[in-house]
Amino acid sequence: MEIFANTPDSDVCSMENLAPDSCFESGADLAQTQLSDDLVSPLNRWKLAQQDLIQALSIENYKVWIEPFTARAEGHNLVLECGDRFFCQFVTDKYLKLIQDCFQKHSLAAGQLEASVEIMATSKPNSTPNDSLVEEVPPAVIMNNHRQLARPPIGPLQVNPLFTFNHFVPGDDNIVPLEAAKTFVKGNLGFNVILFTGDVGSGKTHLTQAILQDYLINFPEKQAYYLFAENFANEMSACLKHHQMSDFVYKYRQACDILALEDFDFFCGKPAYEAEFIYTLEFLLNQGKKLVLTTRKSFQELNKLSPQLKSRVSASFPAQTNQPSYNDRIAILKYKAKLSNLNVSPTILEFLADRTNGDMRNLESLMMTILANSRFSKRPVTMDLAQKCLSFVQDTASNEQSTDRIIKLVCQNCHLGETDLASNSRERNIKDARAIAMYLVRNFTNLTYSNIGKVFNRKHSTTLHAIETIKNRLKNDPNLKAKLDYLTHQLINR
Repeated sequence: MEIFANTPDSDVCSMENLAPDSCFESGADLAQTQLSDDLVSPLNRWKLAQQDLIQALSIENYKVWIEPFTARAEGHNLVLECGDRFFCQFVTDKYLKLIQDCFQKHSLAAGQLEASVEIMATSKPNSTPNDSLVEEVPPAVIMNNHRQLARPPIGPLQVNPLFTFNHFVPGDDNIVPLEAAKTFVKGNLGFNVILFTGDVGSGKTHLTQAILQDYLINFPEKQAYYLFAENFANEMSACLKHHQMSDFVYKYRQACDILALEDFDFFCGKPAYEAEFIYTLEFLLNQGKKLVLTTRKSFQELNKLSPQLKSRVSASFPAQTNQPSYNDRIAILKYKAKLSNLNVSPTILEFLADRTNGDMRNLESLMMTILANSRFSKRPVTMDLAQKCLSFVQDTASNEQSTDRIIKLVCQNCHLGETDLASNSRERNIKDARAIAMYLVRNFTNLTYSNIGKVFNRKHSTTLHAIETIKNRLKNDPNLKAKLDYLTHQLINR
C-alpha cells in the first residue's frame, strides 16, 4: 500500500531578525518538537495505526482489506480511498470501527482529541460487466416431443431432471405449496417472492427446482441462477477481494430474471452479506423479477434477521412443506416403484412406509437401493430383500422407535410387563417372548447383535443364540410361525 509520509512544512528562522537564543531550541526540545510534528501528521499516525491493524487482523487479512486503500490527509483527519464503492462499503461495515480505534489511539498520543477516518470511493464502479461472471442461458430445446432444457439454471447446485411438478407426489399436506409453486411460475400468485419453509426432506428443494425448470421452459429467453445462500456470500467475498463487485452486482441484478437461494437464513447475523442481499432483493422486485427462497426454520424462528430483511421477506408468499404422512409415504413409494418399472407388493410398500420417517430423500434412497439390489441379483422384491435394503437407510431414531413398538407389541401379546424382557428371569414364557422380540428387532431394524443385546440386557452371544433358535424353530413349528406372522402384520399395518 502506498503511504504518503509528507513532512510537515516548518517556518525558517532568520538569523538577522531573531536573537540567537530565540532562533534555536535545545537538542532535547528540538527532538520533542519533531516527534510531536510527526504524530500530528495524519499520514504518519496512519502509518503507526497500520502496524496495529496488522496485529489485529493478521498480515493476510490486512493485505486483502486494508492495503488496497490510498491514504490522504484532510486537516487532522484521514481519508482512505479506493476505486470500488462496493469494496469501500464492505470495509466500512466490517472494519471501520477497528480502523478508527487504531487511528484514534495515536491521535490521542499526539494531543488530537478529535480525529476521524473516512472511507471513500474515488470513482463509480465499471458499468461494463466481466464476461467471465455473466453467462447466458440457452433457449429450451424440444427433443422426442418432450421439452427439455439444454442447460439447467446457472449456479453451483445441480438440477435433478426428475424434480418437476409432474413428479411431485404432494399428499394432503403439500397440495398448497405445490399449487402455489405452479401459480408462481405463471405470474398469477400475486407475489414475486415465494418462501418455502419445512423440515429436511419435506420437498422444498424439489419444488424450487420444479419452479426453475418450468420457468425456463415457458420463458426460454430468461436467465436463472440457483445456489445456496452461502455460495452467494462466498462469491461476494471473492469479488470484493478482486475488486469485481460491479460484475457481481450486474450478474445477480441486471442479468438475472429469477434467483433461487437455498437456506437463505445463512445471512442471519452477517450484516454485510445481508445488506447486499437486501439491495439485490429490492432491485429484482422493482424490476418485476422473481425470487425463490428456502429455509428449514419457520419464519418466527428467524430471530437474527435484521428488521429490514425480515420486513421484506414477510412480504413473500409463505409456503410450508410438510414431511409425508404414512399414507403419503405409501403413495410416494408406489409412484417411485412404478417410475422404475419395479413390481412391489402392497404389503411390502406398507412395511417400508411404516419403517421410514417422513424424509423424502430417505424414501428416494430406499427405493433406489431396492431397485439396484433387485436388478443386480435378478431377484424379485421380497420382504427379505426389502428388510435388507431398509437397514441401509434407517436412522437411529427409527431404530429406537421400532424397538419400543416391538417390545410393547410382544408384551401385550404374551401378557407380560415391558420390563420383564430385560429382567434376569429365566421363566419359559419370558424367555420365549424375549427371543421373539429379539428376532423381530433384528428383522425390523439395522441394529447389530450387540446393540440388540444391550436393549434386553443380554450379551452378544446370548442374543445371537436366541435369534438363531427362533429361525430354526420356524422351520418346524407352525404355531410359532403363525404368531410371528401375526406380529409382523401388526407391526407393518400399525
